Amino acid sequence: MNEPQMNLTQSEPAIQSVSAANGISWITDAWEIFKQAPTPFILAWLLMLLLMLASSVIPFAAFLLSPALIAGYIMGIHKIRQHQNFAMGDLFEGLKTQGSQLIMLGVITIVAALILLLIGAVCFSLGLSGIDSRSSIPLLAGMAIALTLGVTLFLVIASALWFAPSLIVFHQTPPKPAIRLALKALGKNLLPFTVFSLLLLLLSAAISVFVGLLSSLLGPLGAIIGPLLSLAATLVLGPMSMITMYTSYQDIFTLED
Repeated sequence: MNEPQMNLTQSEPAIQSVSAANGISWITDAWEIFKQAPTPFILAWLLMLLLMLASSVIPFAAFLLSPALIAGYIMGIHKIRQHQNFAMGDLFEGLKTQGSQLIMLGVITIVAALILLLIGAVCFSLGLSGIDSRSSIPLLAGMAIALTLGVTLFLVIASALWFAPSLIVFHQTPPKPAIRLALKALGKNLLPFTVFSLLLLLLSAAISVFVGLLSSLLGPLGAIIGPLLSLAATLVLGPMSMITMYTSYQDIFTLED
């Protein structure tokens, strides 16, 4: 895997096109990093979830806060890679160093989501208006447009939250260029991202099946063991999914010489 120089530079990072097999290494590398400091990774992940849950009582507050918390978590991962400690306060390091940019990233994400959802809803409504007509073409066209916009919405939000926070804190990239670079990186690496997504899905499904089978075999005891195993798996997979943001980022983005 490439090891980019993360020196908080303002240079725009180069985007690498990596092989499909790298999608597997993102997960295995994340596991190796997680094993170095499982306790702080789990505690920081739980704290992040609690903060997101608490902020959700205010409309859109969780969306505004999430890029900053993700950035702080990723900066904590980088500290572990540099053989430093990941303290709970590091979760707010993104807010301290690039707070305005990360909040703006959240604003852009919200605005893009609202606009795309509005357009999708209008297109879908126009399609539904064709149900009473003899032709189903308006309905199908409306559903196709709504689906396309929905996929676009997912890509914008996913890219904004997957790579853009790292671009902002590690390269001081402004939010709009960060989203553009994140989308470009996704486009150049569809195969490894597909492999990565499928493997993560299969891993989660395999764990669920294992826990379910074990619970059924243990009978009454399974009612206790099953939930405990599910909780343990969540406490590992949750932080690991965050760490894969870092491992995929350092594999795809490098600084130009």
